[in-house]
Amino acid sequence: MYDIIYIDFNDGLDDLLRNAEMLRKALVMINQNRYSLSDESYIVGLGTGGVIARMAVNMMENANEDHKVQKIISINAPFKGINIPVSIQTMIQHIYEFGLELGSRGHSIKKIFEPYIFLFENDIFKQLLIYNVSNYQLNNQEHNNFLSDKLLTMRPNNCETVLLSCGDYRYGYLLNGYQQIMDISETIITEGNERFGGGADITIKGYAVPNKSIKEVYRGELRAIRRLFKSEKHLLHLYKYLSSTSDMYPVDGASGNYFKTGFINDLAKSVNSNLGEIMKTDKFCFVPTFSALDLDAEKYFAADDLEDVRGEMNADRAYWTGHNDSYPGLSGIIDILMQELVPTIKGPIKGIVDDTELYVGNLPDIPMTFSWNFKNGNFRVVSQDGNKAVVRPLAYSEFDYADKVSVNISVSLPILSIPPMSTPTVRITPHTIRIDGSSYITAGAQTFELDTLPKNAGTVEWTAGENIKVSRQGEKSATAYATEYSEDAWIEASFAVGDDRYNIRKDLIASRLDSVTGMKMEQTWWDKEVAADKYFFKVELYPIYMPPQEIHFCWSNTVRIYDKDGNLKREDDSNDDDDRFPPTMVDPGGLVVDYGFMGNGMAEIETPGDVGICQFAVEYPGGPAIPADSLIFGRGGGYDHLIMPTSTDYPPGEIDPIITIPALTGPNCAIVTMPALGTDLGDYAAGEIRCDISDDYGNRYRVSYYVRSERGVVYHNYSVSPNPTSDRLDVKMKVEGDASMSEPSPMTVKLYGDTGLVREATFDDPVAGGSIDVSNLPEGTYYMNLEINGTVVKRQVVLIQR
Repeated sequence: MYDIIYIDFNDGLDDLLRNAEMLRKALVMINQNRYSLSDESYIVGLGTGGVIARMAVNMMENANEDHKVQKIISINAPFKGINIPVSIQTMIQHIYEFGLELGSRGHSIKKIFEPYIFLFENDIFKQLLIYNVSNYQLNNQEHNNFLSDKLLTMRPNNCETVLLSCGDYRYGYLLNGYQQIMDISETIITEGNERFGGGADITIKGYAVPNKSIKEVYRGELRAIRRLFKSEKHLLHLYKYLSSTSDMYPVDGASGNYFKTGFINDLAKSVNSNLGEIMKTDKFCFVPTFSALDLDAEKYFAADDLEDVRGEMNADRAYWTGHNDSYPGLSGIIDILMQELVPTIKGPIKGIVDDTELYVGNLPDIPMTFSWNFKNGNFRVVSQDGNKAVVRPLAYSEFDYADKVSVNISVSLPILSIPPMSTPTVRITPHTIRIDGSSYITAGAQTFELDTLPKNAGTVEWTAGENIKVSRQGEKSATAYATEYSEDAWIEASFAVGDDRYNIRKDLIASRLDSVTGMKMEQTWWDKEVAADKYFFKVELYPIYMPPQEIHFCWSNTVRIYDKDGNLKREDDSNDDDDRFPPTMVDPGGLVVDYGFMGNGMAEIETPGDVGICQFAVEYPGGPAIPADSLIFGRGGGYDHLIMPTSTDYPPGEIDPIITIPALTGPNCAIVTMPALGTDLGDYAAGEIRCDISDDYGNRYRVSYYVRSERGVVYHNYSVSPNPTSDRLDVKMKVEGDASMSEPSPMTVKLYGDTGLVREATFDDPVAGGSIDVSNLPEGTYYMNLEINGTVVKRQVVLIQR
């Protein structure tokens, strides 16, 4: 398919502009010897080869030369530079200079590090090093000048630019910010022994560049020593340090192609074989992801994801592997290279709704024929023109009807014999068209709608399962309801696109109750704003997946107020109460036994369901209306199931609890507020909280819960004054208006300090109250409890000041 031409530069470390000029000349030579029927050139540039390729093509375009390059694929090309940690650069320069200063004694050290010094002096390193150390100072002048060269920054106009990086976008993945990467503290004996001879003391600390902060990144002390028994003489002391600047990025730990640091340990061992592992990390970033993707570091480090800045990349297409590889590892990009080099199917291949054009790319400009193959037959070719084909899905479900497509390519030239070839197989998926709407069907009309409809689709026709009535409404919607209960419930939309027909089905569940588990009291609390107990109830259904919104709930109550002897209290002393409170028998435990109570009680009910006396008639499909009275009145008359009330034998929560009021998540939930009891001691409110539940298929339930609330007068307001005080506290109950207590209970006052109970007093009449002497108590903060009948009715913080 391709003639491969490998460009080997005379000096790969030479000035990049000179090597770009060499590639320009090579392209001219290739074009002069090009076979007339062959395609244009693809350039694959590895590392700096990608940088050189862009510069060479830009040279030719600026000179109006036809480079005949169709595509440049740059792999890990350092468009924004390469990185070698400044601490490593400084260390190499430092030890090399130390060897020079030692003269003949340091010849071996000088010889070991000299190749690396010469390496950094090459033009390419001055052009590409993101942070360059020269004479123990950061000097980026040549690098900055190179980055501003238009031959590097311009994207060629007459060819595609593709960028690949063997990295990802995770900041701080390779190294943490300001991580120590070198630690050397050694004494090296180079001649003689410990008592007589010479050597060096080496102390070096090196760190990764931090993020835009000024910190010391290198500190090194190298001292030559001469030893004679116990005496030690320092012949040379060389001390160097280097700090980062406030505009440096933490490129040592950035994502990208990384470089192994093992060569540093190898250098150290070549100086002295007894040296250990002096590097504290095994890698550093060499070609950062942002550099290979020609992206400004500022935008890269600010992005949460590379997808967010894809449009800032200076390329027609850009790829990154999602993981970091050792330089120059290329195994992670083979699939990407295949997409860009070999004949490949291109175009939208995921979630196809309408007729879609696909084509075979990366082809030479020679006569070819194409045959499209769909392995599972879930797509078909509608029309074809050369390497292009319009394809159509034959069903709309991504999971069940995904397919695999490939193209057979045949070449027929009289002068060449080229065997047939095939593109790599590509997975192609249709869009999953769904019917939106409830998964449950009831007697009430519900709307169902296709979430998507192909542009060229014909009229949508709707059908449904047995006992379901469906009517078309809009272009892609319908209404449906159940006429009877059905085990096999479904709705289906059908439409055609050209000669192809499609059926989209949605399975439904008939909202029929199997049972009601019961009514559960989830939470209780005291609401001091309304001076009443509150309860949170929830009706539990079976099956548990049945959505309460598909079932009918009607809440009511039989709560009334009674005196301490269990007698029903009326709103006034007359008998003219419109039968609101009919005669009712109450057992000694307070359980209402009259189930013939027809009205709604005195409790207030908040619920997303219905509230009232629940005299609703249920007309279920396929049968007559059930009279309301048969549903409600009598001991469960008309109900398929009557769940007896459950009694609560414990009171609601504390007076002033820290509570989280539960949310009313559905009509099966209710918050019940009991009636306020007034000021007569012994009064209580009691009765059933009821819920009538029914579905659209004649199933009816009643559940109830018996509650009793007897807080009464003990929850009215109390006064504690003065506060702060210095000599006494006056305590009494505040009763509003003409309210009175028939039999007041004594009130006990308890005052607590740091040492425990410090004062206690009992007042027979809580309304009159009394005083407590605190004149001899120390200054400080105290806590007061007011108790009636052993129940704490108020807590108060008291301050005593002198």
